[in-house]
Amino acid sequence: MLAGWFMAESVNFNDAQNPRDKLEIQPLRRAVRAAEPYPVGALGEILSGAVNAVNVAIQAPHALCAQSFLAGAALGFKARLI
Repeated sequence: MLAGWFMAESVNFNDAQNPRDKLEIQPLRRAVRAAEPYPVGALGEILSGAVNAVNVAIQAPHALCAQSFLAGAALGFKARLI
């Protein structure tokens, strides 16, 4: 008696009258625009040179290299101020 409680109504997906056939598939997210280049020159002569050297050596994006150097520089300056 309970064996058929989970059985759903059968749907013919090959039927042209199926309302699902009329739905248009839409992407779930918007198109991503290209990122603006990271302002490496604003880091100064020493940090920008280091960022460019690391970028060439490990092929990581400039933004990732620059954030790593900025974190290290911030930590170094914080140690000097305290």
